[in-house]
Amino acid sequence: QIEVSATSSGGTIKADFTRSDSVICGGACVDFTDMTTGGATSWLWNFPGSDSMNSHLQNPTGICYDIPGTYDVILTASDGPNTDVYTCIGCIEVVSAYIEQSDTSVCLKAPIEFNAEYSNSSYTYLWSNMSSNDSTTYIPSFTGYFGLDVSYLGVTCKDSVMVEVSDLVGSISAQLPGCEDSLAYLTAVASLGFSPYTYLWNTGAVTDTLNGVSPGT
Repeated sequence: QIEVSATSSGGTIKADFTRSDSVICGGACVDFTDMTTGGATSWLWNFPGSDSMNSHLQNPTGICYDIPGTYDVILTASDGPNTDVYTCIGCIEVVSAYIEQSDTSVCLKAPIEFNAEYSNSSYTYLWSNMSSNDSTTYIPSFTGYFGLDVSYLGVTCKDSVMVEVSDLVGSISAQLPGCEDSLAYLTAVASLGFSPYTYLWNTGAVTDTLNGVSPGT
């Protein structure tokens, strides 16, 4: 006959939880469900990197993350005299498809550079022009949206920007000098594109008209 006995060296609280998602797009939110055993009566959640930071609810919902990265989640559960802490390492992975660009108003057929603001070798990239790098050069021929899909562990995040293509037409109208006048007068003629227009002559003048141009080439 064998008799087995044991003396508890601590409480029976065992902190644990589940989450609605482990990989999300930037700006998305996660719900957490308490799975603690042992009759906990109070909870303290810590969400570093989120917009909430902490919560005392048993089942906090709508915990949102904006900045790409990997974040831990910490749950401290207690029944009063006994406390247990569960740290979920790398619990939430936040993926971003945010497009970084220098300008989205360009001339017709002028190249424009686009970059994924957050580059990660584990991500898969797909731009509207079918480029699969984290940056690309786009030569637009019409005004429209240009987008990026970023995929990671089965989650695809999207971003797009409106590219305005200017079909600006510029020309110079010259009032040539006659025999009685040795100076010419030049006028820049702009049409289409996006007004208001700005002007820059090779002389440094910034008006639409260049007056008093001396003879020469």
